[in-house]
Amino acid sequence: MVELTKSPENGYVRIMRIQMFCKPFEELSLLELMNIYRLRQYVFVVEQNSIYEDVDGYDPGCHHLMAMDGDELIGYTRLLPPGLKTEHASIGRVVTRSTHRGRGIGIDLMHASIEWVEELFAPEAIQLQAQSYLEEFYNKFRFERVGPDYMFENILHVDMIRTQNEQQP
Repeated sequence: MVELTKSPENGYVRIMRIQMFCKPFEELSLLELMNIYRLRQYVFVVEQNSIYEDVDGYDPGCHHLMAMDGDELIGYTRLLPPGLKTEHASIGRVVTRSTHRGRGIGIDLMHASIEWVEELFAPEAIQLQAQSYLEEFYNKFRFERVGPDYMFENILHVDMIRTQNEQQP
């Protein structure tokens, strides 16, 4: 599917070929689950050379947002309800396939993730554990640093939070 779209926020026109689907774990097909794990492992373990256990046991309690280009999974986020891993709802495992970076998919993923988290969990705040070099990216979505940088799986991270008491940009 190819569409021309114009964003009311920034006036940009771009060709979109992606569709987004959000599903709870139990509704994922085996193929979808395999593709999610393959993408996460390729980016977080292989590309970033960070050996860690990606399948951490939280997936069954989460919703999974998939950005698809036809049959190809090109982006993904994991949406965690309040209390599952952190006090507030959170967005995690934010990933875009390397062949599709620089096309605004990460921006679209974050907008969609925030909308889905708000719809699913109506949270007071949304948390995320960001790789430190992406702090400015997440600032664009009103996430703010809430502590110092720290090492997690050999990559510098920072905890961030977005409070829901303000109007969305």
